[in-house]
Amino acid sequence: MGEMGWAFDGSYAEYVLVPNEQIFPVETDLSWEEFAAVPETYFTAYDSMLQLRLEDGDRVLVRGAASGVGLAFTKLVKAKYPQP
Repeated sequence: MGEMGWAFDGSYAEYVLVPNEQIFPVETDLSWEEFAAVPETYFTAYDSMLQLRLEDGDRVLVRGAASGVGLAFTKLVKAKYPQP
């Protein structure tokens, strides 16, 4: 999560000061209210999925798949790679 809450305080603040490398645009069709309701567990899971550099045909074992991040990770992988 970009070291928020560890190297930088204020991850739940209205305003926070972080390095520019930690800022990125988000493109979505969700309203602000809907987008704010998406748990940050999905970003954690998404970042983990990107770090793995998965490809079609890869097999993935998710330990702790019943946790919030585990469920989010499983859903994201299934959405990106629907074929078993």
